[in-house]
Amino acid sequence: MIRSRTRSLLFTLLFAGASLGIASALADKPTAPPADKADSPPGHPMYDAATVETLQGEVVEVKRVVPRMPMMAKRFGHGIHVMLKTDKETIEVHLGPAPFVEKQDVKIVAKDRVEVKGSRVTMDGKAVILAEQVHKGDKVLTLREPDGTPKWRGDFGPGPGGPPAR
Repeated sequence: MIRSRTRSLLFTLLFAGASLGIASALADKPTAPPADKADSPPGHPMYDAATVETLQGEVVEVKRVVPRMPMMAKRFGHGIHVMLKTDKETIEVHLGPAPFVEKQDVKIVAKDRVEVKGSRVTMDGKAVILAEQVHKGDKVLTLREPDGTPKWRGDFGPGPGGPPAR
C-alpha cells in the first residue's frame, strides 16, 4: 500500500513537473500577432506594413514618454512621441527612443509642418502611428526600415530593439 501511494505520488509529481516545463517552454516562445492586428499587445506595438499610411499636419506637441514596461524603460530610456494634427484627426505618433531620435540631424518641434509615413496600430484602444519616416521640408528623419525594423536596433545591444543575441 505504501509502495502504491509512493508510486502514485511520484507519478503525480512527474506529470505536474512535465506540464510546468511544457507550459514554461511555450510561454517563452514568441506568439504570432493577431491575424487582423486590430489591437497590439500592451507595450509591444506591432508595426504592420499592411497598415502603412502617410499623414500631413502640424506637430502640436512633442512628448518624452516613459515606456510602460520597466525593461524597455531601462533599456531605451524615454521615448519621443508627437501629437500630429491633420485635417481629420489629432493622433499620437511614436518616433522612437529619445537617445536615438535626439542624435539625428532632423529635429521635430511643436508647430512644425510635417509628413509622416508609418503604420497605424491600436494601443490601449486608441489609434497611434509607428513612424517609419518624418519629412520636414526637404529633410527626412528615417526611423524604421520599410518592414518596420527600427533604425536604432543596433544602438542598444542585444535584446528587444537591439541586434539578435548570438
